[in-house]
Amino acid sequence: MRHTFATHALASGVDAKTLSGILGHTNASFTLDTYTHVTTDIQRAASDVVGGFLKNLLGEELNPWQGNEKVEPAP
Repeated sequence: MRHTFATHALASGVDAKTLSGILGHTNASFTLDTYTHVTTDIQRAASDVVGGFLKNLLGEELNPWQGNEKVEPAP
């Protein structure tokens, strides 16, 4: 139950330091190493953060992570 609680708490947005305190650990890295694993939801959230950062940095029209599709000029 402890593992499930920690994983769901992180997936729901509880930061590692706060969760570490709730679980009674002295540091957050122990909590992350012991009671959590990367879930699909956490991976997706991280991807959204990085994607948003890249859009802000490179602009909305520039999406290099979507592939290099060549557009043929109109005849």
